[in-house]
Amino acid sequence: MNRNNYRNYSVIIVLVGLIFALAAIGVFAANQIKTTETLITSGDSSVSSATSSAFSLYIGDNLTGVSNPVKSAQVAVSGVYTGNGTIAVQVDSGTTQTFTLANVGNTPTPFEVLYDASTTISTLTSAGTYTYTLHATPSGVTIYGFSAKLVETHRYKPPACGGNYNSSGMVESSTFDTGISTGAAYNSIIWTGQLGAGNVGRVKLQLATDAEGDGPWTYRGSDCADGTFYETASSTPMEIGCPDIHNNKRYFRYKTTICSANDCSSQGVTTPQVNDVIVNWSP
Repeated sequence: MNRNNYRNYSVIIVLVGLIFALAAIGVFAANQIKTTETLITSGDSSVSSATSSAFSLYIGDNLTGVSNPVKSAQVAVSGVYTGNGTIAVQVDSGTTQTFTLANVGNTPTPFEVLYDASTTISTLTSAGTYTYTLHATPSGVTIYGFSAKLVETHRYKPPACGGNYNSSGMVESSTFDTGISTGAAYNSIIWTGQLGAGNVGRVKLQLATDAEGDGPWTYRGSDCADGTFYETASSTPMEIGCPDIHNNKRYFRYKTTICSANDCSSQGVTTPQVNDVIVNWSP
């Protein structure tokens, strides 16, 4: 079975889609539309009973004066399953939707279902970080490689031409499970994307690990100290190091900070874009 074979690789790479920009000063008359994708959870262990995954949605756009900014929000739940039964999906206290999966017996079969989270997600009305919890309950089936992502589309007011961006913005990831009960070895962290026009701005990463997955989460940088950062050019791996702190921890989170100016305190006229954050770890 492919999911089981996947565990045999010496290094597993977790890809996290993360595209965001700093909120800008100034308002343009016409609203524009943006779609974001947020990874909620991804793991290699099997799921056959109720599971919950907390996640954060970051909105960095100006929603001031935009009526009902959220146009749609869907959670794509996928994996490979065996058995005959259903999976019930819910976000926070929203409506529970139950999906029936075909009887496949012991034959591993891929699936994907779409949960409409528009009613729950539509409560956001301004830029910021919003926290939700995904609840999934399989019944009669066992799911391998269970994963979920939120695809959200909203209207916003783009910055006026020549306007200045805020000096910095930050987003914190949800919790990731390596699936290694004794903990993983963390090798490197990478971001992909681009700095602002003329290579202006900075992208800074931090990593936090935990044995049980319930925190507290202490974000550290390359010198292992609380509050410091990993920082390098796009697509350039940075060694995580700090084995006494990070290794043998099963769960991790990351934090990304982007700055519109090189000093991270001034307001710039351009902003970096982060497309992916990649944490490289091995059993």
